[in-house]
Amino acid sequence: MSKRTIFLLLVTLSLFLPIIFAQEMTDETVPSTGQASLPAQTDCLYYFYGNGCTQCPEVDNLLNHLQANYPQLNIVRYEVYYDRNNLNLLGQYYNAYSIVEGKQGLPTIFLADSYFVGKDSIINLLEQRIVDNTNDACPSLEKKAVIGLVGESSPKDVLETLTFGLVTGSSLKNAFNPGMMAVLVLLVVAFIHIKEKEKVFPKGVLYIGGVALSYLLFGLGFFSNLVSITRDNYFLKSIGFAAIIYAVIWLANFFDIFKALRKLARKEITKEKNSSKKIIFFSPPVMLLLGFITPLLTLAFVDSRFLVLRTLIAGGIGRLIVVPLLVYSVFITILPLLVIVFVIHVMRHHLDEKGQKAGYRNTIETEAWKKHFVKLLNFSLNLILLILGLLLVFR
Repeated sequence: MSKRTIFLLLVTLSLFLPIIFAQEMTDETVPSTGQASLPAQTDCLYYFYGNGCTQCPEVDNLLNHLQANYPQLNIVRYEVYYDRNNLNLLGQYYNAYSIVEGKQGLPTIFLADSYFVGKDSIINLLEQRIVDNTNDACPSLEKKAVIGLVGESSPKDVLETLTFGLVTGSSLKNAFNPGMMAVLVLLVVAFIHIKEKEKVFPKGVLYIGGVALSYLLFGLGFFSNLVSITRDNYFLKSIGFAAIIYAVIWLANFFDIFKALRKLARKEITKEKNSSKKIIFFSPPVMLLLGFITPLLTLAFVDSRFLVLRTLIAGGIGRLIVVPLLVYSVFITILPLLVIVFVIHVMRHHLDEKGQKAGYRNTIETEAWKKHFVKLLNFSLNLILLILGLLLVFR
């Protein structure tokens, strides 16, 4: 055999050997695409949960996974927080399975002769119980010998989730949500334009009264369509941009006013006359109307616990408990605004007295100093306005 022939054979082998070895390795290492199917499971499960239950979402995911692995699994779901019939049915099963009050909670799963209460017990043991179980009958309300496991769980009744602390915390969240920031922007602008110190408090309270009325009516079931409409940020961003522009223009003019203080103190001061537009815009009826309308454009930012109260009232569930909680929630929500109004009211009176002392020699000087101190206060308010605007635009 010639050297040329041998060379060609070696080249040919070098080309085909990697392919042969690769095929052998593939055959050895790659598992068959045909997966062994899991044994069919036809167990019947009753799953009791609540919308808003803190432990239920993980159990929902597990049940979806089990349903995918065992298509013949029969899972019947009962929502109990907003369906009182389902809650009553859950109570009957607790009684039939001899689960005492202290061990009741959500999520709960019943099988024909066993039960699981609490997320951990369900996640850790339910699948194995399904595999081992030979009784595929659905749970019944007949008293019988059962086995079960109880772990940490969420309250079975939504009314039990409405504790004083949780409602307070939810209300404070509402008090500082983006929607209330927009409400505060308009209130700060009103403070800047209200000249008479005696009108700061009553007009501020009127404005906040409108806010409270808006939230209260929403909690009682009104304005449902506005929630979906206000989910975008256009209104908030518009308020934010307007606040930024207003504050920047005012602050840019402030320092010229500040430099003119001494000249102003020596000249006769003529009282500024508000334009009719400003008088109308910050009149008591308009302040009440502004306070009422502004929150309605930000309802999408209301905390979920407030929505729970609203849903319970709409469904006629525990109204004797829920309605007072709603009123309390609205009060806590507007409480920071009331504090702000009171602080500005006190500051305006304090600055007025300070102006009286600084300009004790004559009336003109007194008025000049009063105006100067109000300008300083308005400077601080415009800084707050600028910050609020930036937060609304870039949050």
